This record gives sequence, C-alpha cells and structure tokens, in this order.
Amino acid sequence: MIYKLKVSVPFLFLLFLTGLKSIAQDYYYTNCDSFKIDDGFVITEQDEHEFKHSFSERTFVYCSPDSTQTPLGFVNFNTTLTTLETVSHIRKDSFVMYSDRPNEYRYIYHSSNWKKVNFRGGVGYVKANDLADEYYPNGQFLLQSNRKNYGEGVQLKAISAEPKMKRSLDKITLPFMHGYRLQTSSDNGLKNSGLLIIYETFRQSCPGASSINLVLLNKNGFHNLISSFSTGEAGMFEHETIYYPLKLANDSIKLIAVSDIMYAQNEENELNLNTISGYPYPNHIGIPIEQLIVKTKSYTENILDENGKELMDENSNYRVNIINEEPVFYEWNGDELIELGSLYYLNRMDSLIALPTDSVKIDNPKNQVQKVVNEITKDDRSTFSGSLFNMLAGFFLGGLTIGIIFLIKRQKR
Repeated sequence: MIYKLKVSVPFLFLLFLTGLKSIAQDYYYTNCDSFKIDDGFVITEQDEHEFKHSFSERTFVYCSPDSTQTPLGFVNFNTTLTTLETVSHIRKDSFVMYSDRPNEYRYIYHSSNWKKVNFRGGVGYVKANDLADEYYPNGQFLLQSNRKNYGEGVQLKAISAEPKMKRSLDKITLPFMHGYRLQTSSDNGLKNSGLLIIYETFRQSCPGASSINLVLLNKNGFHNLISSFSTGEAGMFEHETIYYPLKLANDSIKLIAVSDIMYAQNEENELNLNTISGYPYPNHIGIPIEQLIVKTKSYTENILDENGKELMDENSNYRVNIINEEPVFYEWNGDELIELGSLYYLNRMDSLIALPTDSVKIDNPKNQVQKVVNEITKDDRSTFSGSLFNMLAGFFLGGLTIGIIFLIKRQKR
C-alpha cells in the first residue's frame, strides 16, 4: 500500500504540471494583456523573419493586437520592420435587438490582422493593412492590395527621392478584380516619360475579363497613361490591344503589344521581343515612333439565321463574325497623352493637306486633328444649312405659284 502511494504522488504531480502547461498554452500573453486562443484568435508562426515596409504615412505600434490600447509609438512611411508572426483576431460584440423579446441578442464580428514586429529593443504589434504587400526597389514604390471585396483597388505609393525624407511622393489607386500582375520596364522607348509600370487585373469567373493599365513614374509622381479592357465567353469576345514603343537591345524602338512585354519578362518564357513583328510603324501620320502609342480593338457579332436566331457550332459556341475596328493613334507630348483619332480622321486630314495652300494653312500633320474635326463639323453644318435653305425656298416658290394661279382664275370670273 505504501509502495503504491509513493508511485501515485509523482504521477499526480506530473499530471498537475501538464494541466498548468495546457492552461498556459490556451492563452496568448503580451506585455499589457492576454487573449484566449480559440477560433477567434489565431497565431501563425513564421519559419523565417520577414522584412516589411510601412505603407501608411504614420504606422502606429501597439503593445498588443488591440487598437484600443495606447500606442507605444509610430514609424514613418517606408520604414523597414522585422515581422515575427501573424495574429488574426476576431472580436465579437453583442447588442440587444429591438424586439418584443428583450433577451434576444445579435452579434457583430470585427476581424483584424496584426504583425508582431521588433520595436525599440522589444516587440510590438502593427496592423497588417498599415504595411505594404510588395516593395519594388527598382521602381522606388510600394504596393498595397485590398482584396477583401471584388472591385476594391490596389494602391501604389511612390517613395520620395529626397534624402532622409520618410514620406510618399505620390499615390495612385488602380482597379482590382480577382487577381493582379504587375511588372516594370526600364527599357522605355517613350520619350521623356520615366519608368513604365504595367498593371493587369483579371476576373477568373465567367465571363472572363482583364484590364491593363499603363502607368508612368518619374520625379513628379505617377501618370495614369492609358488602359485597355478585354472580355469573352463561349466564342464571343471583345479585345483591346495596346502597342507601346519599347527600346530593344540594339537601341532601336519597336511598337510592341503590352501583353508580349509582360510575357517576355517572365524568365520561364522564351519570347524574343527583338524578333517579333509588333505593330508596323505608320510613318505617314507624322508622329515619331518614340511619341506614339496605338490601340486596336476587335470584337464578335453573332451570325443569325433567316429567322433572326443565333447560330451555334458543334461545341455549343456561338457562330460569329470578327470585326476589326480601325486603330486609334495617340501622341505623348511629354506631359500628357493626346488622342489623335482613327485612320478615318487621319485620312480626312490628308485630304485637307492635299488642298491648295491658300485654302488651308498647313502646320504639321499632328496639329491638324482638331482642324479636321472642325472641318467635318463645318461640312455637316453647311449641309444642314443648305438643306434648310432649299426647303424654305421651295415653300416660298410653291406658295408664290399657287397665289398667281389663284389671281388668274379670279380675273377670269
């Protein structure tokens, strides 16, 4: 009996220590409070420390993952922080519903993600949405995406070039669907423009869609240059392509489709931009290639039977005709992108240039676009005015003729 008691005491003590350890593991302790670890409080440990850049102009650091606590301090924009672990915290608030049953409660859930960081020789916690998702050292800008809801944007912030100035130079918000890709190109053939940023966002549900934004970044900040949109489903599509002047290895400049530029920058792909044809440079429009951007558009129209019903093929895709619109040309003047118009307007411009010099004063083809529009509008107004004059003259002559006939008949009586 005594022997059994000697064995049972250490065993019970071990169980007691195990129970204390288990209880301790059920709580997460900080320097100022504690949280029960459950489905609403999740800690994700990191195998290695990550370096994150602060995205907010001022990122506050707290003693715990709770913004109701007094901050320990703050760090300025673009400060590098060493993150140790991620804390996901869901707080549940209850309130009494307005009903005949006073004890009926409803709950509201507030979720937040935090990063545990090294701070002033100790540790602290910062909100995850105060940190940048990506840092682009070559482009000197930060990216933060808000991917909670469809349509919420991706924001870029440019880093000021001023030494020791921890502030952003400029910011821009770009559209967001289900995902995004971003690449930069330093081989920018567009004259006096800066760094080229190619941003693509895409939708992964039907109908599939994607949009591309070209953004320039220079010492003055961001410039949202031009965008395209494409969508398609079941053989139907609408597709826009942007051709951008890119500087190649031999210092020549070629108009390259932006999708090819993005594809070629992926190391797994073997697309050689020096060998693809690109868009043939239209030298007759008088715009230097280093100032020219071209956008093309193609889309489908359903083929109908004699009853007006849409026809489909053996794969249940609509039978369609592909329509290619005339390309639209744009000129970059160093400050803004000017739409010159399609070939229709440029051909009208050529017809004006062919007129005698005493009838139309010629400056430079690229300066004639607005004059072409004015000339077309003038022609339309002239046609309308001439038709109106002819109509009024017809009424006048007709009335005069009827009046003369009436007077002759009256005199005969």
